[in-house]
Amino acid sequence: MRDGGWAGVDAGSVGLLTDHVAAPVNALLGNMVHAAAGQAFLEWMRYRDAGELHRQLVVPHETSDRRTFDATMQCAARIAVTHSISQGAAERIVDTAIALRDRLPKVAECLRDGKLAPRYVRLIVERTDLVLDREN
Repeated sequence: MRDGGWAGVDAGSVGLLTDHVAAPVNALLGNMVHAAAGQAFLEWMRYRDAGELHRQLVVPHETSDRRTFDATMQCAARIAVTHSISQGAAERIVDTAIALRDRLPKVAECLRDGKLAPRYVRLIVERTDLVLDREN
């Protein structure tokens, strides 16, 4: 799949309509909902993998790393290069991934299950950043 890209994936193999021409309106709407859930799942996978990159590349060095460009920045730099995005955007991906992994696992589950649109994840992370009391 990686070589051919997503365009090479058979829509029916992921539960989408294979022929949308003249499909009933409700089938088209259902297909759109299913596609949105798929987008959420793929975004969850991206955050999950960014969190694992952090665990492998950063966590072993967290207590001893005092460099200007520390392991977290280097982890984000790898993401930036492979995604063709800015360093700042990659750092936000890593920050969001860590928050979903460590602070907001239920939000991550909602994203994975397609119950939450990817565009709301960063907002939830930002608005809960200062919440310290895990009991309430």
